[in-house]
Amino acid sequence: MRIVTSLVLGLLLGTVAGCATTAPGAGASSAASAESSAPASATVRQKAAIQAAIRAGYELKQRDGQPLYCREETPIGTRFSQLHCYTVDQLVAAQRDRDQLHDMLARPQTCGGSLCVAQ
Repeated sequence: MRIVTSLVLGLLLGTVAGCATTAPGAGASSAASAESSAPASATVRQKAAIQAAIRAGYELKQRDGQPLYCREETPIGTRFSQLHCYTVDQLVAAQRDRDQLHDMLARPQTCGGSLCVAQ
C-alpha cells in the first residue's frame, strides 16, 4: 500500500511543472531546520503536508521570495536526476488527492456482472 501511495504521490507531483535544477548538497540537518521554518500562519492541513514532504525527503528552498519544497528524483530508465519543487498549496492538494485515493481504495466494493459499486 505504501508503494501505491508513493507512486500516486509521485505521479501527481510529477505532473506539476518542474523547477530549474540546482546543485545538490544538503544533509539531514536541513530537514529539521525546514520543519521548524514552516510559516506561522500555515493551517493545520498545510503543516501536515509540509511535515509529510519533509519526511519524504523534500527540503525547503526559497525562489523569488516564495518557499518551495524540493527533492532530487531520478526517473526510472535514466541516470539523470531532476529537481522537483512544489509550493505549500501544491503539497496540500497532492496530500488531499492521496487521502481521497486511499479512502476510495479502502472502501469495500461489491461487484455484480460488469459493474462494481462502491459501498
